[in-house]
Amino acid sequence: MKLTKKFKRPTFLLGSALLLLLLRWPLLQGIAWLGMIVSYSKSHGLRSGFEMTFSGAYPCPICLAVKAGVGSEAALLGSLIQNPGLYAMGPLVLFLLAGLSLLKSFRPINDSL
Repeated sequence: MKLTKKFKRPTFLLGSALLLLLLRWPLLQGIAWLGMIVSYSKSHGLRSGFEMTFSGAYPCPICLAVKAGVGSEAALLGSLIQNPGLYAMGPLVLFLLAGLSLLKSFRPINDSL
């Protein structure tokens, strides 16, 4: 039971970091849409605000940044798929980083040793 308490925090931090990495573009896009709805609705009404937000004809700077970021990641993924040796390094790096974080948090049960 004590062993699991020692590993809860690093596991939570690692999981949170991976989740944030995976969801950063959808999270930013959601924030952009919310801001656009509010902004466009103030000047054009609620219905027009929704239409302008989701039509794609009036992107905000955050939308443009998300589109550029997703596009650059897609290009990077395409190059990694063409070079499988580089693609295989990703899980190895994650495994090593996870191991290092667990080693940093490890403390012997008996501190007198």
